[in-house]
Amino acid sequence: MKKNKLIICISIIVIVLIVLIATLLINRNIINKDAKDEKLSSQPLQKTVKVIGKEELEVTGIEIVEIDGEKYVEGTLKNNSNKKHENIDLNVNLFGQNGSEVLSFVVYMDTIEPNATTSFQAASSVDLSEIYGYAVSI
Repeated sequence: MKKNKLIICISIIVIVLIVLIATLLINRNIINKDAKDEKLSSQPLQKTVKVIGKEELEVTGIEIVEIDGEKYVEGTLKNNSNKKHENIDLNVNLFGQNGSEVLSFVVYMDTIEPNATTSFQAASSVDLSEIYGYAVSI
């Protein structure tokens, strides 16, 4: 009898863990699906992306730019709250037309003041000409 109760308890714990992990993975992988036919390198996506983990932060205007022959990913981070955020790691994922990840990188930001906007830039040695969407998380 005790063995059956133990098996039931372990089964319930495993199911709960699977549901939690699946929920986290689904919430972390927000791809800008509206951008399937628009390359970031040809037209910047002007969509706003709420940053997962810090809903009061949002990223706007991610685009691919070329400066002196080098490719960069640029974007803007806005703090929509009345509190200062510090030590921010923005995890940015760029996706190709078929939804596969082309590039993933982290942008570190020291602070962003309440109701402020700041821009970020990251250099890339990867070909960014076929980028169609992005996801951002903290």
